[in-house]
Amino acid sequence: MTRIALKLGYSTPAIFSRVFSEMTGLSPRARRREAAGMCAAALVSPPAKA
Repeated sequence: MTRIALKLGYSTPAIFSRVFSEMTGLSPRARRREAAGMCAAALVSPPAKA
């Protein structure tokens, strides 16, 4: 996360994290976990047949 924060112009990861949380309603860690869960679910669950 440090590299992302610095690339986006934030002086510290803490500031990036606070802004990210305010904008998305999730902390960066919670968003990573949510995204990982979606990826894992896509690998485990085959698409529903029509």
